[in-house]
This record gives sequence, C-alpha cells and structure tokens, in this order.
Amino acid sequence: MPKKPETEKQTTPRKPAVSKPASGPVFNIQGGIHIGRDFVGGDQVNYINNIQTINNISSPKEFVSELQKLRAEIEMLKSQPNIESSAARRLTAVEGDIDDAIVEAEKEAPVAERIKSTLDGAKETMEKLGGSITSAVNLGTLLGNLALIAFKVFGG
Repeated sequence: MPKKPETEKQTTPRKPAVSKPASGPVFNIQGGIHIGRDFVGGDQVNYINNIQTINNISSPKEFVSELQKLRAEIEMLKSQPNIESSAARRLTAVEGDIDDAIVEAEKEAPVAERIKSTLDGAKETMEKLGGSITSAVNLGTLLGNLALIAFKVFGG
C-alpha cells in the first residue's frame, strides 16, 4: 500500500491576548470592610444582621430586643419606593407575626413552641418574597434562627 504523504503542520506563533480595559465603575475603598453592615444593591437596600449577635442571645430581654430590631428592618424594607403592593401586604403579615412573638415572649410564662411556630410561619412568608426582594431571604433566615433560639431562651 502506498503511504500517504505527510503534510507539515504550519504553526504560527500566537499573539498574547490583549487585556481589555475594565468596564464599569472602579471603586477605591479605603478603610476596613465590615461584614454585617447595611449595603445597597441596585435599587434596593439590603439588610444583613450580624448572626453572631443572634447566636449570643441568652435572656428574654435580648430575644425581644432582636425581634424589635428585625421588625424595624422589615419596616424599612416595606418603605422602599419600588415595592409591590402584594409584597408590602406580606411584609405587614410578617410584622404581625413578629409582634405576636414579642407579646408571647413578654408574658410571665411564655410558650417556646408558640413563639417558634409563629416565627417559622413568618420565615416561610419571607422566603416566598425572596424572588422579588433579595434581602427577604436573609431576613427569613434570621427569623428561622430566632425561632430555634426561642427554645434555648424559653425552654422547650
């Protein structure tokens, strides 16, 4: 059988890729970057609470205080200019759940299971809002954490 003639592969040296100039804004950040602070993303304000603070709750007063802070964050979230009316109604329902949990926590003999189930319901509502409000998922996670801490603080 005759051999096929071998063709030489011609290789040309590749030019190095030219770096593209950065598109978009350039940020000059001075000072430290602090995790657990408020930040702005797009046209909304996202609130991230410090999980470490929540995990250190050991008294009913601290628990109620954290619920009140969380309620204030939800109130601020609800007051955003671009929020849909259905999302505002759900946030109002979550505020009502938080108020119910605060009332139960301030009783002489609070029932941890009642607080937990109320906060779990509020968490589920916040997770449903996650598609339209990004920070709702974070706040829902905080509600879930507080629901678990209710057993630690109030027994159960």
